[in-house]
Amino acid sequence: MKSFLKTNLLLSVALLAIPLFQPPLLVHAQVSPTTGGTLNTTTLAGATTYTINSTAALVHKDRGLGILASFTPAAATNAVTLNFQVSNDNTNWAAATPFTFTMNLTTATTNYIGFTNFPPSTLNNVLYWRLGTVTAANTNSLANSITWSQNN
Repeated sequence: MKSFLKTNLLLSVALLAIPLFQPPLLVHAQVSPTTGGTLNTTTLAGATTYTINSTAALVHKDRGLGILASFTPAAATNAVTLNFQVSNDNTNWAAATPFTFTMNLTTATTNYIGFTNFPPSTLNNVLYWRLGTVTAANTNSLANSITWSQNN
């Protein structure tokens, strides 16, 4: 009888302990969704200021903005500047100093790729942004691709 009680007691303790040793829950990485798009891919030529006025994009609070630009000049072009505009109402647009990105294109037919990140603090009191103009030091043809990304 003693051995029967001892066996039942051990079995009861074992059954009660099973929930304590469950395998851990699977852990999945948390990924922040990202929004992005293309601002311009049209070849720029024949002027020094190109008005783009891309489609306005909504700014997400406490999120930065990444800009990736790729330019291939037909001849040495020197400085190319992307000028971004901001708005609180999607109607009235302002350009300001912190919203520019300059690249130096010194060799013809070389593909120059640059990236800049506008930090969240720069965009926190803005509701919309867009690429307003691209200015170049001369009128050489510029093949380009300008894209953006932002965490939601």
